[in-house]
Amino acid sequence: MGERKTFLDRALGNYKVAELTLQTMSNDDVCLDICAYHLQQTIELVLKYILELNGIEYPKTHKIEQLIQIAADNDVDLFLTEYIDDHSEMLSSWEAESRYKSSFSVELRKLNKAIKEIGVYLDIVQKNLNSNEESLNTLNLF
Repeated sequence: MGERKTFLDRALGNYKVAELTLQTMSNDDVCLDICAYHLQQTIELVLKYILELNGIEYPKTHKIEQLIQIAADNDVDLFLTEYIDDHSEMLSSWEAESRYKSSFSVELRKLNKAIKEIGVYLDIVQKNLNSNEESLNTLNLF
């Protein structure tokens, strides 16, 4: 048995799948839709991870904008970038539409922008979480 994975671990895995899919299959519309789904999952799982770290309960949802609102209502810093905040509804729509709506087709340019911006967001989150963890460890030394 392996080590238990956190939502952050799963988010990073979803991001890697999206990156690989985009790099190797960007000429396949079905694969692009799958990439969109994995990018949505990346953001959803990161937000849920941060909420859980802060002891905040949330309903079963895939709506990124709802998770952002829950964090705001509870004064939790999600380290949001302008892109994530401004595109939360679009990203949320990628969860179900990419899997169930036969007429759905995500544009390659939107995926390229999203993969770049979500990568930036993941870096910011990891740096802030590591910084917070180091601060807690320093406090525990005294």
